[in-house]
Amino acid sequence: MHNLETKNHRIRILDHEPLTAKCRALEATGFVLLWAVCAIASAAETPVAQKYLPPPWPYHALLVSTGFVVLFAGMLAVRYMKNKRWWLKAHQSLALLGAFITLAGFATAVFMVRIYLGTFFVNEMHAFLGFTIAAMVVLTPILGFMQFRTKDKRVRLIHRWAGRITIVLMLTNIIGGWLIISSSIE
Repeated sequence: MHNLETKNHRIRILDHEPLTAKCRALEATGFVLLWAVCAIASAAETPVAQKYLPPPWPYHALLVSTGFVVLFAGMLAVRYMKNKRWWLKAHQSLALLGAFITLAGFATAVFMVRIYLGTFFVNEMHAFLGFTIAAMVVLTPILGFMQFRTKDKRVRLIHRWAGRITIVLMLTNIIGGWLIISSSIE
């Protein structure tokens, strides 16, 4: 810690360590989510997009399905790679990447509903599960990082079950989404 003195004030400056990969990933995720919110808000003012753009549901389906596969791989890393030294780093990296991809799929869904249906939320089970999954995908990594700071076994247990529930909800919602698409194509 350094002290910096000005004419009227004494300021304490903290020394910060360089940003880690986790911090950079969280920072990038926040930036992309903020960008997505701004894009959705500005696109709502241009009804021309609905007329000329192809429907974005394939992108939503691809992003969410890819996010599910990456998150599932992160879960498998914990289950079957614990005898390796790098299992925790693999789990954290896969979990953050999967969360980022899943949230991008969620942002695509919000964009799609806003532009094509003119509302922010659709009153369907698929949408309710999607919103719950988005919250769980944010909450679960936070609990994962908290378990190392607090050393509380309850946080670890909640993190584990939150991850398991998120995976099951994602699989259920992916199947539900494919049923919605297949019924609308026929």
